Amino acid sequence: MNLIIDTTTDSIVFNPLSAQGQWVNHRFGKRKVDYQLESNSLIDYISTLDDIDHVDFISVFGDPMCYTDIEKVVKFLTNSHISSTIVTYGMGDTMLYENLSNLGAYFVFKTTGIVDKVFLNTDWHILQDNLNAVKNKQIQFYKFKHNKTDLKLINEMFENVFEYHGDCIAGDMSNIINEDGKWLYDIHKEDSNKVTLEKTTQGYHYLKHFVKKVKGKSILDNPLNLILPNAQMFEMPREDDRYLSVSGHLFSNYEEMQIFSNALCDDWSLQSFDLRFEYEKKVYYVLSKMIGRKLDCINSGLSN
Repeated sequence: MNLIIDTTTDSIVFNPLSAQGQWVNHRFGKRKVDYQLESNSLIDYISTLDDIDHVDFISVFGDPMCYTDIEKVVKFLTNSHISSTIVTYGMGDTMLYENLSNLGAYFVFKTTGIVDKVFLNTDWHILQDNLNAVKNKQIQFYKFKHNKTDLKLINEMFENVFEYHGDCIAGDMSNIINEDGKWLYDIHKEDSNKVTLEKTTQGYHYLKHFVKKVKGKSILDNPLNLILPNAQMFEMPREDDRYLSVSGHLFSNYEEMQIFSNALCDDWSLQSFDLRFEYEKKVYYVLSKMIGRKLDCINSGLSN
């Protein structure tokens, strides 16, 4: 069995296309959330699992390499003959990367280029140093119209570069908005014939729907529930792996864990969802079933 762990909401990099910067009712700036798993409780929980083979360290909001006790937990896993993978933006102290590599960790580095226009606050020199510091790794490169040259250069410098289509949230484009909520420019999918890395009229008409902020409640603060017909019958498929959220709650479906994690913020409400969109309807159903229900948690004091 694989255990997928979300360890922290901390990150050096700000990715406006991730949960850090956008969800159903939010687009402008860094979302307010602050969680980190307590390492002793985490290790105690892992110790109870007899069938665990591998741990993936991921983060919905942050970066596992910003987790204070990442080396402590990976050392425990190595001593327990459990392999580990760390998915990261590649920032931080090179010595830490070397130490984790020597413990046997495998690294997945995410990037959109040498001059990264999407994962903000990325420093290519630091990323390159950390790539060179670890033994076992791959690079996940997210492709847009503007970064084709960078992809070619990175393929020349490194092996195991895997290409993915970058997220285009508004049709064929996405808005890039910094942590402070400033709209910088728009980016486009690889085959777009539109001008990119500029503010566009299409981008403006998309963003204007998110100017008014929604003030709601975190999923943990018992927000108002509006139960739709069939909502309580909706089920996410169960998976073989286990997923541990940054708040210490357990799930058997990755997307369900992501939805719950996004709902830890207070910038959404069911009343504000537009059920004409299939994704919002699915999120609505998932959250409606969670609200007011006691959720599985490995330890009530796990996350702080």
